[in-house]
Amino acid sequence: NDPVIVKGSFGDRKPDVVGVCYDAVREDGDRGGVDNLINDGPKGYAFYWSELLSFLEFKVNRFVGGGSSVHTSSMSSGVSSRSNLIAPTASSLAGSSSKFRTKKLAPANVANTHTVAATRSSTSSKRPSGGDVSRETSRKSKRRKKDADVDVDKLQCASYTLELLSHGGLRNHVIGALVSDNSLQLLYYDRSIILISEPFDFIVNHSHLVITLNALAGFNARQWGYALPPLEPAYSLPEPRDRDRLFDGLRLTLKNGRQLRLMDTIFHQHSLIGRGTCVVRATCVGAEVNKSDGWEGTVIVKFSWPSKSRMAEPTIIEEARQMAVESGDNWVLDHLPMVLYSEDTEWTLLSPVLIELLGNKYEKRVLRIMVQEELFPITDRHTAPELAVSFREIFRCYQWLVECCNILHRDISLNNFMLRKKGSNIYGVLNDFDLAVPVDHTGTSSRQRTGTKPYMVIDLVDKDPPVHKYRHDLKSMVYVLYWIISQYDNGEEIPCPPLQQWADLGGRELVAEKRSFLTDRDIPEPMQAFRPLWRWAGNMRSMVRTGYSNQAAHLETQPFDQSTFDYETLGSAITFPEFRRILELPVT
Repeated sequence: NDPVIVKGSFGDRKPDVVGVCYDAVREDGDRGGVDNLINDGPKGYAFYWSELLSFLEFKVNRFVGGGSSVHTSSMSSGVSSRSNLIAPTASSLAGSSSKFRTKKLAPANVANTHTVAATRSSTSSKRPSGGDVSRETSRKSKRRKKDADVDVDKLQCASYTLELLSHGGLRNHVIGALVSDNSLQLLYYDRSIILISEPFDFIVNHSHLVITLNALAGFNARQWGYALPPLEPAYSLPEPRDRDRLFDGLRLTLKNGRQLRLMDTIFHQHSLIGRGTCVVRATCVGAEVNKSDGWEGTVIVKFSWPSKSRMAEPTIIEEARQMAVESGDNWVLDHLPMVLYSEDTEWTLLSPVLIELLGNKYEKRVLRIMVQEELFPITDRHTAPELAVSFREIFRCYQWLVECCNILHRDISLNNFMLRKKGSNIYGVLNDFDLAVPVDHTGTSSRQRTGTKPYMVIDLVDKDPPVHKYRHDLKSMVYVLYWIISQYDNGEEIPCPPLQQWADLGGRELVAEKRSFLTDRDIPEPMQAFRPLWRWAGNMRSMVRTGYSNQAAHLETQPFDQSTFDYETLGSAITFPEFRRILELPVT
């Protein structure tokens, strides 16, 4: 494959060797056979991520022997090192009976090339003041040390997996390999963990190489990681697919017998570890559709891999809707999503013995397919008065969930602020309850960080975040409002959006950027259509800034007395009444 960049994502990645089905490189096809790829890869007809089963990366004269950071291989009967298992947490990243017969795999041709590690560095546009030079120098020194500890080869391989899990179809896991000189390591990635085999010298240990290749050659689609059923693997499609058409035209058969024809992809989470949410439009086919049951017309299908241990999203939504009816608060129903159907499938090909050995390092997940009514993005509200109405409605729904239903959402973001269009009426809807928990929840129901990065508050970006409280969600609402009014014009995101760094940066750099946002006078101005909401935005920013000031003042004056400070609201600064007061300010 190298030096050709794989198509189907925004990532400029070019694995040295890729595993594909023979149909992808047949002699009478566009790529003219395997032999035609030896020198320059598939020049003119690049592979798509949707065609790739696997990858191999080659590093020549770079292998450093002496030990391993690896944990299991497909040939070993146990795990050689429990302490070195790569089990990503919130601070990181992040034999089948299938009826489908895997097509013959094409032989791989190896190019002796060195590709650069798939790393990306971003820095804040804020420059340190003169008094912060030594601190900034120290930060850079620590960053260099951290970068030196990173295994760039394995990071590069993980970047290929990121694209395969995000843009390669409905997949649970990916298997690849890293070849360093005459040493080979197998790499296994799924939605919860990364496992790396012990390296072995295939020049010395011929039999191990033959056994490995024979095992891989016998894999079927499920063993390569494809969720089959319910969908045919992406590589079996008659032509390669780009990211927004990956499922277009495929037929999905649900366990209740209904069949859906999938259409365009609305959203696909770019992630390796985690839920890997994918949202696709669909229509019901093959049976009469009752207009009253919600299946008529376009519906939304959500594929995800949530933690098996937490309460299911459909259950949370249904309990909230029942509470609204029982309490007489029927108005809430207009602002909650409506789930038409959901099903869960337990999905792991790891052996039970290995999972037991991994213990709490491995988070069991299920494949959840949820069908909902079609909702629309809040950015369809093009004027300040329109946006103000929907924003108030979503806030009011959120407050009701906390105070009357004991539900904490924990994932306030632009994508979860939606609209329901019912006749001539439009309602703001709070969507996606994947991360919701009871308000008094004090632990974690998943090993992954809560929230979506651009809208995540400073506290939760920390490596050891506090328990998620409703104040965190209110602060996220502030970021959502700023994101919309400063970056959207007539429903479209403007070129070079000023807050893009909130999505691009991570860790300390993101914290520094958001601190600057709260304190600096020079912040992005709203689009002309949203200027009437500038008063809202300014008051919200002041509210958050006051909360942090209250916390800092308490820590300075009473550092050993934490019991007297109200951390729930940061000294009564961030509360429902205060937020509601701001939303009642006139939009003029």
